[in-house]
Amino acid sequence: MNEFLKRPIVIGIFLVAILASIIWSYVDKRQQDKAKQAQDAAQQTEATQIVNLTNIDATDYDSKIKDELTLAAGKAGLVNSKYQLVAMEVTLPGSLLPNSGNDRFVYATDSDKANNWTITISEISSNYIRALIPKDDYLGTLIPINITLWKFNYVTALQIAEKNGGKDWREANSPSSVTLLLRHKAPKNWLTWTVEYKNDTAAFSKDIDANSGQIIEETSVTKSN
Repeated sequence: MNEFLKRPIVIGIFLVAILASIIWSYVDKRQQDKAKQAQDAAQQTEATQIVNLTNIDATDYDSKIKDELTLAAGKAGLVNSKYQLVAMEVTLPGSLLPNSGNDRFVYATDSDKANNWTITISEISSNYIRALIPKDDYLGTLIPINITLWKFNYVTALQIAEKNGGKDWREANSPSSVTLLLRHKAPKNWLTWTVEYKNDTAAFSKDIDANSGQIIEETSVTKSN
């Protein structure tokens, strides 16, 4: 038996087997490393993509907006118990980063034909500022918001606009700001989210039914002279 194991052919087979085992282990390790690198890259890509309001879970903002609305209603009631919410306007930077905008709640009453009362809340600091603004200067005369028709928040409205031309326009034009205005809009007085993207020379907007989420008006594109 020992003599058999000493034969050159047997030794050669043994060495080939060892070499094959080493090569196989190396190849297997390389494949595992590549698979791990691909998984890490996919996770990194996913983490990189979830950086703005266009791809987060919009419902995460529901409680935040309800808290702001409660604060706004309370402050408005201290000024005039007859104030009613007529609009909400959100101003965002062009980056659309979460918690980076300003949320403004607008109130009015029939007893004051000249002014709208506003409270603007910073998403960054939660600080707020209140102001009485002439209707001729800001938004005009609006009817009270029918809360039963308000079915989704501004993040959802933004994501709907993104899917209906907003994303393409934003990527082509690099907006400096995006505003979202909720109010009953003439001529039919539907409760509407108007999403408007702006830069220094152009703008793009979409009107969205705040009850159904449907686009209710043709795209508006403007350019400055």
